[in-house]
Amino acid sequence: MRRDTRLLMTGQRALFFLIVLSATIALPSVVEAQQARRFEISPFVGWRQGGALADDPTGLEVDLSNGTAYGFMVDVSVTPNLQVEFVWSHTKSDVEIGLTPGNDLPDVRFPLMSAYVDHVQGGLLYQWNLANPNIKPFIVGTVGATVFTPEFEDLDTASNFSWSAGGGMKFFFSRHFGFRAEYRLFSTRTNFVDNGVWCDPFGFCYYLSAKQNLWQSQFAGALIVAF
Repeated sequence: MRRDTRLLMTGQRALFFLIVLSATIALPSVVEAQQARRFEISPFVGWRQGGALADDPTGLEVDLSNGTAYGFMVDVSVTPNLQVEFVWSHTKSDVEIGLTPGNDLPDVRFPLMSAYVDHVQGGLLYQWNLANPNIKPFIVGTVGATVFTPEFEDLDTASNFSWSAGGGMKFFFSRHFGFRAEYRLFSTRTNFVDNGVWCDPFGFCYYLSAKQNLWQSQFAGALIVAF
């Protein structure tokens, strides 16, 4: 009976030793997996180049002013290198319309209105793990919509397909906080309204003969809050 008890105690010790050994071996992998699967929220502020549209047959041009942009990115890690990203970027632009008649005639330009421009997109971010784990260069690509909201209530809001591509660097101060610097190029396929006509609040309308891409550059810095 004592022999069976000693054998049972020996077996329990061996089982306990195996559990401790397995946990010791597995713990770094578990910690690494937890660190790899991160949820990041990155509110940002930056500068956006407004962009322009030009109608070659008529010489008509529509320019959006440059300005401050702000918004946030949300990133969820799928692997240590790959993240799913959602981005919202907002700015207000003054819209100017102009005519370049040529034949040595002067350009004609005047303000049309102000509009809010929102990019709402989702996509993928790929980051490299360097020898220093606190520095992560990345590239990102997203697709979604650009929403143009005129400041005048009588004008309709327009939503158009858009995409963006860019890259930058993440710098982590600690496990939960860091800084993100990036450049991003937005492209919006647009004619602003379905019939290709711009109308101002004074009743003057201007026809754009074809859909065009609106190109906008954005530089931004963000605070990263990671979980």
